[in-house]
Amino acid sequence: MLLILLTVLLIVSCKSQQKTGKEESAELADMPTLSLIASDLYGGAEEEVFEVIRDQASLQKFYRKVNMTRKPGLAVPQVDFSKNIAVLYCSGSTNATEMPEIYISDENDSEMHLEKGKLFAKDSIVKSTATVTPFGLYLLPLTDKQVIFSQK
Repeated sequence: MLLILLTVLLIVSCKSQQKTGKEESAELADMPTLSLIASDLYGGAEEEVFEVIRDQASLQKFYRKVNMTRKPGLAVPQVDFSKNIAVLYCSGSTNATEMPEIYISDENDSEMHLEKGKLFAKDSIVKSTATVTPFGLYLLPLTDKQVIFSQK
């Protein structure tokens, strides 16, 4: 009798854990995601920079700065700012040729927090002797929330 009771209890507890996992998956599916649309090893800032771009003029201003020393210059991505915002991340001067992933770490009614992922030795970071200034341009669905870059 005790064995049957334990078996039923185990089955019920496993099903309740599965529901929790499905609920977490649904929450993650509802959370907006960042999409990398452009990146390059040269042209970013000398220091780490995080900027939210909400119009084409600001995006063109950044690309004018990038293209000052490039021939031919990089094409300015066309972004529909009525549906998206752009997030620019420059990692500063470095010898690493890998950019950390930028992701949404937390979100509430008024704020959205972004963080950069940590690069580990297993990520096979390629170190070169050249100093590079990489940047990444990400798209995020349009939001009125304040976008904050969290340094952790």
